[in-house]
Amino acid sequence: MSRPVTVEPNQKVIVEATGLYLLIREASSAFSLKAGSQRFTLEGGDEIKVEGGFKRLTFTNLSSSEDLTVDFIAGSEPFGIDYVKLPRTRIVGYDDISLGADATRDFPGIDEFGKRRKQFTLTVGPDIQGAIILYDTDTDTMLAIISTNETAGIGFAIETDANLTIKNCTDEATLTSLAAGQTAAAIVAGSGANIAISETFYR
Repeated sequence: MSRPVTVEPNQKVIVEATGLYLLIREASSAFSLKAGSQRFTLEGGDEIKVEGGFKRLTFTNLSSSEDLTVDFIAGSEPFGIDYVKLPRTRIVGYDDISLGADATRDFPGIDEFGKRRKQFTLTVGPDIQGAIILYDTDTDTMLAIISTNETAGIGFAIETDANLTIKNCTDEATLTSLAAGQTAAAIVAGSGANIAISETFYR
């Protein structure tokens, strides 16, 4: 049976647990663990064998600002669980972005911490004339056109770490020629007045 642990920032929690093997099912961030005479730095998905076994575990939160939450299983035999270790990510959101006629906004694929983007999500609301165009500025490629109507909003997500630009295109002739010549990009029927964007970055 799994056991949850919560550790406040820069604090330690000692848990009585006996075993030889330890599986970290989930963890909100990397942490330090003392088991028996050994020390480890672990994340969610890690499984370890502690030579000589353990009777207690000391969890240390390495963060100075956020609580650590850990869910673990201790046992005397290997768990043999197929566990997919997911990368740790963080989400950056931008709500109600306003773009004037033919205005653009850039979204770098690398954040200020040097971390790559995993996913880009764009949602537009109703009541705008024109279309939102998404460009991959690294390859000068148009990725999507979100065209407008007056009834509903629409959104989509794309997995990419490329540098991106969105443009509020209002020129009807440009939109017509883009749509006619577009092959690889998605042309999505929808509408857009208010624009909301979220980016998922690796941590």
